[in-house]
Amino acid sequence: MTGQPPPIRSTVKVLMDLQFGKVRARAIVRRVAPLRGMGIEFIAMTQEDRARLNKALQPMLAAR
Repeated sequence: MTGQPPPIRSTVKVLMDLQFGKVRARAIVRRVAPLRGMGIEFIAMTQEDRARLNKALQPMLAAR
C-alpha cells in the first residue's frame, strides 16, 4: 500500500525483489488512488530486467 504516492507525471525508480531476481526500472506515475496505491508506466528497463519481470508475470497472464 502506498499512503502518499507521488503526484501524477512524476518519475519514480522501481525496485522489485522477485522470485527470479531483482528488477530495476524507471517509471512515470499515471494514476493515483489515495490510500490504495498508484499505477505506473515503465519507461526504462534493461533487457535482463524485462525478461525477469516477464517470467514473473507469466503465471498471472496464463490464468486469464
